[in-house]
Amino acid sequence: MFDNDAPLTGIEAAGQSGAENIDDMIGIARIKLADLAKGQGIAGDFDVVGLENKDYRGKITLKMAIVDAQAGSAESQLQA
Repeated sequence: MFDNDAPLTGIEAAGQSGAENIDDMIGIARIKLADLAKGQGIAGDFDVVGLENKDYRGKITLKMAIVDAQAGSAESQLQA
């Protein structure tokens, strides 16, 4: 997850380079996408943690489904 309001200066934090210095990254959330391949939706809250030390940063609420436009609404296809 990235902060869309972070300034896009092209310079990483403290003028250093490297992935560990990305200054607009909030954190990561581990979301298993295998259910989508099975035709099931994903719905739930997932923890957002820091990239390196895995400290808790918050949560993200996700509702995701692959929708067949001819089969009906997205809500009817979303299975938790």
